[in-house]
Amino acid sequence: MKRAQNGMAPAPLLWLLATLQFLCLLDFLLAMPLAADLAQLWRLSSMEIGVSGAAATLGGLIGGLFASRYLDDDAPLPVIAGALLLLGVSNLAAAFSSGWLEFTAWRVLSGVAAAPAAAAGMACLFAHSSPAARAQNIARVMLGTSAATLGGIPLMLEISVRWHWSVCFLLLGALCLVLAAICWGLRKQRWGTDQEGAETPPPAMPAAPAQHSAQQSAYNTPLLHIPRVRAALLLQVISQFSAFLLIPQLAHWLVQHLGFAREHLSTLYLAGGLCALLVVQGLSRLADTLGVRLSLGIGTLLYCSGCCLLLLAPASPPWLIGALFVCFMAGNAGRNISLASWCSQAPPPAMRGRYMALQGMAQDVAIAAGALLSGSLFALAG
Repeated sequence: MKRAQNGMAPAPLLWLLATLQFLCLLDFLLAMPLAADLAQLWRLSSMEIGVSGAAATLGGLIGGLFASRYLDDDAPLPVIAGALLLLGVSNLAAAFSSGWLEFTAWRVLSGVAAAPAAAAGMACLFAHSSPAARAQNIARVMLGTSAATLGGIPLMLEISVRWHWSVCFLLLGALCLVLAAICWGLRKQRWGTDQEGAETPPPAMPAAPAQHSAQQSAYNTPLLHIPRVRAALLLQVISQFSAFLLIPQLAHWLVQHLGFAREHLSTLYLAGGLCALLVVQGLSRLADTLGVRLSLGIGTLLYCSGCCLLLLAPASPPWLIGALFVCFMAGNAGRNISLASWCSQAPPPAMRGRYMALQGMAQDVAIAAGALLSGSLFALAG
């Protein structure tokens, strides 16, 4: 399998990793829209619903802690296959849960599995992407996350209404097992070269003792001792924390405070998701051609414009609410793709897998902190 002349990763690999992102995000989000069904079934309180929603994040922290210590770029597909196997089993088991505690335990285990799977997937992508096309490769893989929000969640909600909530987890678990089998079957696949038609280069000659010692010393350097890594993690934490100060409460704010029609909320989210998809594709190309700073600036400007939703008075014009909401979703997605492109260059190549796991942990902490604080802030705002 050869890489295209423009430095793009092989299309089959992009499809594989996009599917991985689709399943990981769908696993992370699925319990939230199904909370009403679960609350009715097990008579859950608001606190128990919140704990169930945070269970996958807690598991992600545990899995990220493990992966950040042991994950590297040597064998990403076997790692992905093993993590997907555990993810599939945990979702299948969750479908047969007899109570809230059992269900929450399986959700924690699914988070443990999803964190190294997602981290290994991104490490694999970076290892097969040239710097000139890295943002475009990331954008194509992130189509999986867009598919999860635009298609996966609505489909699962429809399945829950027509059949049963457990069918959603059975389907997700089965898909994880299928992808695990595919990754295992492709574990020996040699994915690419720098140019179409070029042969895979022969193995490099062993490094001289002094050079090998320097390389080993760099590899053994703790990630957080690298200034560029610390800066990348800080930017990701700020980005996720600021986003999740609003995301958990935004729909409630639109309906209860601004008076936006509840029946039009799904259309609003669909429009925001589609615009976010277009912005991600455009800014990814901009980042590769004119630099990350410009694309990050545009994404941040759109995001800040969307935050003006908080300044609107009740009964504001629906078109204005819709325009600002679309700016929020598109801007958040645009700055995420720009940050991902820049942050991928922060760690040494051999440490990208562990860096992605560490970044996932930092993002999980930021998301949890932002979500918890958002409840208090919006309660004060009335």
